[in-house]
Amino acid sequence: MERRKDIHELGALLDIFSLTWAFLASTIRDPFPTDVYYLGNLVREQFIQVCTPHSLIIVALLSLIDQKYNGFEFIQPLITDMVQEGPAKRPTMDEVVTRFTEIQSKLSTWKLRSRMVRNNEIWPVAAWRALNHWRRTIGYVITRKDAIPEPK
Repeated sequence: MERRKDIHELGALLDIFSLTWAFLASTIRDPFPTDVYYLGNLVREQFIQVCTPHSLIIVALLSLIDQKYNGFEFIQPLITDMVQEGPAKRPTMDEVVTRFTEIQSKLSTWKLRSRMVRNNEIWPVAAWRALNHWRRTIGYVITRKDAIPEPK
């Protein structure tokens, strides 16, 4: 149950990305440019874009699904390159892994521990989630848990 609460934190999301990148970096691969596009498009549609091309009524009904989160500006240039129209213009998976590792290494501990906040989050919900987030974060800092755990 505690892990489910952590998924709202940017650090937990980056942990998932880090494990994915580590797996990709440690395996022999020659992915198609389409794979790079799919991975970039997944991040773009689920976390960065405000909405997908639905009708306005569907967007209103599915606002929790098709919602942009604050705080993903740091990865925007990489995602933009990954979803370029021409497959020859997209970076290879090796380049994506390298760029993501560089981006991740430049992020502060506080950025990694920050909470993912929806743009349309109403204030009582936002306040409740922020209080719970800070309670957990302070506990992690006191117990000296890394923002992104390294695999052993």
